[in-house]
Amino acid sequence: MTEDFHFELPDVGEGVHEGEIVNWLVSEGDQVDEDQDIVEVMTDKATVQISAPVAGTIKELRYDEGTVVDVGDVFVVIGPEGAVETDEEETADTGGEDGAPEAEAGETEAEEDEDEDKTLFELPEGPGGSEDERRPARQRESTPSRSGEVLAMPRVRHAAKDRGVDLASVQATGSQGHVTLQDLEAYLEGEAGGFELEHFDFDLPSVDRDQAREVEPLKGLRKRIAENMTRAKTLQPHFTYVDELRADELVSTRNELKQLGEKRDVNVTYLPLLVKAVVRALREHPRCNALIDEEDQQLVIKQPINVGIAVATDRGLVVPVVKNADEKTLLEIASEIETLAQKAHENRLSMDDLTGGTFTITSLGAVGGMLATPILFHPQVAIMGVHAIRDEPVVEDGEVVPGKKMNLSFTFDHRIVDGYDGALFAQDVKKYLEDPNLLLLEGR
Repeated sequence: MTEDFHFELPDVGEGVHEGEIVNWLVSEGDQVDEDQDIVEVMTDKATVQISAPVAGTIKELRYDEGTVVDVGDVFVVIGPEGAVETDEEETADTGGEDGAPEAEAGETEAEEDEDEDKTLFELPEGPGGSEDERRPARQRESTPSRSGEVLAMPRVRHAAKDRGVDLASVQATGSQGHVTLQDLEAYLEGEAGGFELEHFDFDLPSVDRDQAREVEPLKGLRKRIAENMTRAKTLQPHFTYVDELRADELVSTRNELKQLGEKRDVNVTYLPLLVKAVVRALREHPRCNALIDEEDQQLVIKQPINVGIAVATDRGLVVPVVKNADEKTLLEIASEIETLAQKAHENRLSMDDLTGGTFTITSLGAVGGMLATPILFHPQVAIMGVHAIRDEPVVEDGEVVPGKKMNLSFTFDHRIVDGYDGALFAQDVKKYLEDPNLLLLEGR
């Protein structure tokens, strides 16, 4: 390699458009080999290590740790092996004393325009100085300022142009202050309702930090969770349906399967039975096994049933996915859940483990309470919350006897699933859990 290699943040998984630089594994001036890991990047789905596509010398790390970078943005510059940039070369590269970057030799105007479109993170000046002053040092050096420009991805600009919308009038909620496609859709929905979102702008209150016990920055996985929850609640009109079921047969069946699983070194919890019940119900209600395409306004009803299992870890909530759950036996599902949960707690989940879900189950375990209002895992349209099994008196043949009960809380995207249809789906899940023998009649 004789020229610098401008390494763009690669697409690291399904539906991932940006990632946060969590940890640089190299420093400027380091020699790296091809396929050597150079950085840890956290997306809204997983933390992944990215390796160098070529061998050479790290000439520039363009972003500080904690910075969010768009897929396709140059974030590392790798020079030829042994190349170390001098102060004179750095001055020349930045176009002289004024630091204004100049186009590389042979770069066409079209390429300059394309690079200009990719520069997404310059914001207009606001309180606290210009964005150029607030941007981390590496970003200031690598990204020229164009004060006053509205920040948006090219596809958002195209969509706004097609709809005749001035992006300057759209309230931006992107992580770097950019207008997202969801912002544009929310603006258009607001116009259709006879009002604009800007009418509801308000100043955020300041927070008194005096005598604070601790100030914890919102970053990493917690920031991703916050963004995902906000997106789902903003885009998807939720409705929740809660019901209770008799869990006596479920407890009995699970105890029997637990003994069988121990012989095969598989830990059978209640989750595999819950997954099987959901799978059976989704076969009868395929619209609940769907994804909403916000951009094209289409409902994508999926053929495979991929069930996400929410797992609470020390770092926050992650949702690994049991792929093709409709094609697996109960013991196969139990074994896979156990493996995924262990990987989650050890922070070893891959991107494949975390993508492709079509329905999610979130279990609050022994502290499950009576009901909840689970937030959808966008772009999924349905989720089921599971509560603790409790002892409770029940009436059988006119007599009060001891029994076991459990509550289920379902949330649906009301644009896709009507209340009546959501209730029917919930009743079918309840039916299979109250009589687990119905699940065992077929192997898969």
